[in-house]
Amino acid sequence: MSDRTLLNRAQVAIRLGITVECFYRKRRDLEAQGFPPPAFGRMSGERWDPAAIDHWLDAMLPPAALSRDAAGEDKWAAQLDNRVALVALGGR
Repeated sequence: MSDRTLLNRAQVAIRLGITVECFYRKRRDLEAQGFPPPAFGRMSGERWDPAAIDHWLDAMLPPAALSRDAAGEDKWAAQLDNRVALVALGGR
């Protein structure tokens, strides 16, 4: 089993590239788009599995973004950043 630290709300927001306040406001919309529920806790003690978040982010990307090679790594990163920004703003 891998050693994986669960993320708190602030760490999740950082991973998504948004503020904690934005995550709090958009959380229901994100969950409606399949964002993973907390793996542990309630209210201020909630913790998320980083692998589940990564899986969700990957699922939000178009298939072409997932077929990467060494030369396409920068393009993939830019597409991921753009997708996170769109999700944070409520677009799909």
